[in-house]
Amino acid sequence: MDCKIFIMLAVLSSTLAAPQSLPGWAGWAEWQCPCMPPYDPVCASDMRRYTNKCVFSCRQDYLQSINKPSLTVVDCSLLPPTHEQFVG
Repeated sequence: MDCKIFIMLAVLSSTLAAPQSLPGWAGWAEWQCPCMPPYDPVCASDMRRYTNKCVFSCRQDYLQSINKPSLTVVDCSLLPPTHEQFVG
């Protein structure tokens, strides 16, 4: 069981480190979205935390524009902890 969790975290870490190599990431960056704070994270089925609903919607629009499957919102507890949660 522990080995499976370790492997899953290793895969997630490598995936999170290089999103441009994943389909649908080349050509999109969060800074391109016309969104403002606050930080109110939205967690998605691609295992990422988006800054807020606006950024999540921007990502959805981009995926739709390149004919990629849309994302769904997931419970943030399903994602690995953030740096802030460790330092917290």
